[in-house]
Amino acid sequence: MADRFVVPFVVPAIVANNPASPSPNVPSLGSYEQFQGDLAPAWLQQTRGRAWNEASGKTKDQLVDTTTDAVQARFVQSAPIDALPQIAADRLLERYPLETTPIFRSRIAGAWEVWEFAGTLYGLQVVLEQAGWLANVVEHWRTDSSIWAEFSVFLQPKTPITSPVWDTANWDAFFWDYDTNALPLEAVLRLIAKFKAGHSKLRELWLVDTDTVYWDEFNWDAANWQSSSSYRYYP
Repeated sequence: MADRFVVPFVVPAIVANNPASPSPNVPSLGSYEQFQGDLAPAWLQQTRGRAWNEASGKTKDQLVDTTTDAVQARFVQSAPIDALPQIAADRLLERYPLETTPIFRSRIAGAWEVWEFAGTLYGLQVVLEQAGWLANVVEHWRTDSSIWAEFSVFLQPKTPITSPVWDTANWDAFFWDYDTNALPLEAVLRLIAKFKAGHSKLRELWLVDTDTVYWDEFNWDAANWQSSSSYRYYP
């Protein structure tokens, strides 16, 4: 069989006009609309002929745009907000009331690790950290075998946002003068119930001021529990 001559055909980069292009080294070759107009022979470069070719190229640009959007919609960090519930459902997660979009994205992105360690102390700490909290989980069997199935959780906001101005006459005692920038505590209770061990029971949930250091791995200072810098949310 005789060798066939293959004519090289240059296709413009799909991401040429995308400012969020994953590869800044990809050369910009313009749009299909421009490319197909320039590719036409001389006798199709007049007003009507070029318009026909550009219109044909524009349909390809639209196909590229919709294909790119469809692919990005499957990635947690680039998906539009209305696609997140569907992605979360695939991972058996739900969005809680008042949960911010960044926190929701963080929990979806970390779903694999969470489900791998669900029902363990480590898994509970991971899921709370993804929700914007630094958590210390105290298993009470370590100090009192009579409450072997109970545990308490102490939370500090991971990345709080300090409020520049706040009204001292009207304030929420457990948020002090900053925004926790984390999953609301009502939703935290539901999160704990979902990912704790099946036999275990939450005894207390505490919110501790960011300036308070009161725990290490197995030792905690009970005197700080009821200080002005802590707040028992549950029960």
